Amino acid sequence: MVPLAALAGTGLGLDVAPLTAAEMQGAADSEQGAASGINNAVARAGGLAAVAVLGRVAAWSYGDAAPGFGVPGDGPAHLAATGTAFGTIALSASLSAALAAALALCVTRAVR
Repeated sequence: MVPLAALAGTGLGLDVAPLTAAEMQGAADSEQGAASGINNAVARAGGLAAVAVLGRVAAWSYGDAAPGFGVPGDGPAHLAATGTAFGTIALSASLSAALAAALALCVTRAVR
């Protein structure tokens, strides 16, 4: 878990700062406050939507294993289903990130 968390943290560190800098560069000096507020609101809303959607993906991929998704248990079926659910979440998140990267490469804009 720790290596994957470190990888995710590194990816966010390499992504969030340049993205924020690009957004701030695109706004006029008089609009910096509004641009920062919009950036923050969109980031929070995106995070909330991702948690909700990926939680639903986990519950769907968990299946009918006892004792149920989100309920503590230590049986082999529960552990296997939990591994499957989190694997599905990781795959879904990585595919979404790859799609976002591909879309970002398609967008070009002149730098001021």
